[in-house]
Amino acid sequence: MTAAIRNFWQTWPNGLAVDGQNRLSLELWPAWSAHWLSFLYTQNAQSGFSSSGIYWLDDMQHYLKETQFWFHGPGAANATLLGLARTWQFPPVTVVPTDWYRQTHATADLGGVIPPAVAIPPADDRRLPFYNTPGYDPEDWYDPQSAYYGAGWINFWDPEPGYRSVACTAGGWPYAATHLIATGNPADFFEAAEHGQSELNLRPEWLTGYTHDADWPQLQLSENPYCGGRWRIYEGSVSPLAAPPLPDTVGDYPVYRARDDQHGWTYHVADAYWLTGNPWIRDWYRFVAEFRRVRLAEWTPFPDNNSRAAIRSTKWCRLPASPAMSPSSTACAPTC
Repeated sequence: MTAAIRNFWQTWPNGLAVDGQNRLSLELWPAWSAHWLSFLYTQNAQSGFSSSGIYWLDDMQHYLKETQFWFHGPGAANATLLGLARTWQFPPVTVVPTDWYRQTHATADLGGVIPPAVAIPPADDRRLPFYNTPGYDPEDWYDPQSAYYGAGWINFWDPEPGYRSVACTAGGWPYAATHLIATGNPADFFEAAEHGQSELNLRPEWLTGYTHDADWPQLQLSENPYCGGRWRIYEGSVSPLAAPPLPDTVGDYPVYRARDDQHGWTYHVADAYWLTGNPWIRDWYRFVAEFRRVRLAEWTPFPDNNSRAAIRSTKWCRLPASPAMSPSSTACAPTC
């Protein structure tokens, strides 16, 4: 049997172990390591491992690690098995020509408009992703003591590691993940896929299986996740279910605050979904739709019919009736 963990070194620590009885274990958060506290997380103190000796997920955080097992006979050649592992890590990528997008307008941005071919510069042939924070020395990405360290499960594929590793970060431009449409490069596919998944992995903004009707009365999720510090905050009150300040953190802002949604910069997540069909991204959007029901329910009465039509056009059709809203504002067409 052969076993592998996707992004093995990129999302360290991971481990493969065999005991004295020939039992194989895949260690996704191994007991021989601990939570990594990055440079900015410790308020510019020395990076290092948590003295707690444990790992933790922030309140409402999910993390995806993928494993693979191949069962085979004793005659399987090492070269064949290595080839399978490498293919699983970076599978073949099939793309359609840019002109197909130009004709169909099937993109996530700008109404599907693609510039003329003459306006798109030729792209280098890139098969594998390049790990780096744009605009910084590539060596920073690999340096654990750098403010822009990008490796480890705590940072991997964050679009801007370091810069977005703390809450309340502002400025810059939203991210896009549609380079593949213009280049056809497999590297751009892998980067889009991982940037989308990393947004779900690294930020505490997801509850699988959550429904407003069943879970809102008890959980009461935040109405203001940006710079709020914790998601279990509603209208200025802290839920008894809210996670306490994070272990090994000291001082005030920004250390104790969990990573937030950074102005809702999730365009790259949508791009990744349209390119990959990642089912975890789809589940995340289902959660967002349920969560947004309370955000909309707290609005004041709509001032005019145009506002009501705009809300209906976004298909928030399961919005519950609220005394603060006129009955017509919650009406939906059957097709919704």
